[in-house]
Amino acid sequence: MQSCELVMSISALACCIAEGRSPEEIALISSIYSQLGDTLNTIAAHQALCQPCDSEKKEDSGKSGSSGQSGSSGQTNRSGQDGSSGQAKRSDKQQI
Repeated sequence: MQSCELVMSISALACCIAEGRSPEEIALISSIYSQLGDTLNTIAAHQALCQPCDSEKKEDSGKSGSSGQSGSSGQTNRSGQDGSSGQAKRSDKQQI
C-alpha cells in the first residue's frame, strides 16, 4: 500500500467512525485512539531500549559458560550491567 492510499484509508475510517456521533463522543473516541497510539509508541521504545541489553546479557552468559570467566569485575548497577556498559547506557538515555 502506498503512503497516500494509507492516509486516505485512515481518513475514510475516521469519517465512518464519526458518522452519527456527537462532538463529545468523537472527542472521547479520539482520546482513546491517541492514548492507544502513545502506549504502543512507549512499548516500542521500551523494547528497542531493552532489547540490546537482553542480547548483551545472553552473549555474556554464553561467554562465561564457555571460558569460565565473565569478563567483568563482578560489580553491577541496577540494570544488571557491569559499571562501564551501564555508564554508556545511562548517557544514551540522557541524550533522549
